[in-house]
Amino acid sequence: MGCCDKLMTMAKKPINIAKGVTAVAVGKRYEFTDTRIRICHKCDKVKWIGRQIFCSICKCWIPAKARVEDEKCPEGRWSKEHLGTVGDSDHGREQNKSNTSINEVF
Repeated sequence: MGCCDKLMTMAKKPINIAKGVTAVAVGKRYEFTDTRIRICHKCDKVKWIGRQIFCSICKCWIPAKARVEDEKCPEGRWSKEHLGTVGDSDHGREQNKSNTSINEVF
């Protein structure tokens, strides 16, 4: 990754944070959201503060980060191989809230 790529990534970070926090605030979820959060629950790099889960590597609040499609796990655990059932056509499609089971994290 060259210096320009790093600058673009740094410039997108605040936008992605805003997208993720907004998605949490309005209750928006995508088909990949719960899978990502479940992966994080099993990771030894998470930090719990009360009932909230944060990544100890990137310091992100997992419920927000998990809702932004182009965000990535710093350990590479959100790759398509790890997500399994999430295909290219599924990205971006909202999940029906009645099928969710991880509400206690939010």
